[in-house]
Amino acid sequence: MAKKKKTAKKKRKPTDVWTRCCDLKVRRKDVISCKVCTLEPGVNFFVLMLEQIGCKTLFSCEGHPGSFYISFNGPLMIAANIVRCTASVFRVEVGEEVNRFSIRLRAESGKFDEARKQRLLRLAAQKWQRHFGSLKLKQADVKPAKKKKKKKKKKKK
Repeated sequence: MAKKKKTAKKKRKPTDVWTRCCDLKVRRKDVISCKVCTLEPGVNFFVLMLEQIGCKTLFSCEGHPGSFYISFNGPLMIAANIVRCTASVFRVEVGEEVNRFSIRLRAESGKFDEARKQRLLRLAAQKWQRHFGSLKLKQADVKPAKKKKKKKKKKKK
């Protein structure tokens, strides 16, 4: 009797909006260096959504010591709506200047491991979509991230 080969099951990648945005290459001008930089994948959804609802992002970091951080300028009502829809995930801080705010992950118990951080960001993205509407991606804003191609070895003749 022939043995059946075990085929490795491919892990299905989550199809939520946050994960799809992580796969995009989002480029923005850095306010300090004035150079165009690629954003870190975990902030893509939130930066794009903030821009869509009328805010201007200033700084963003997926791996800030507090685990996640976005600073933006926008109306007080938007900051209040972020608190209203994601208070369990984010805390919103008021900046020193008028209409400047920061969002950070709530740190109830110390540092986040990567899996927990991703679950919280996925949850927050779902809540933002329900509250602010669907994210509409513009072709000029984002490009799919290029996948690295494996180099084929040339055969010697």
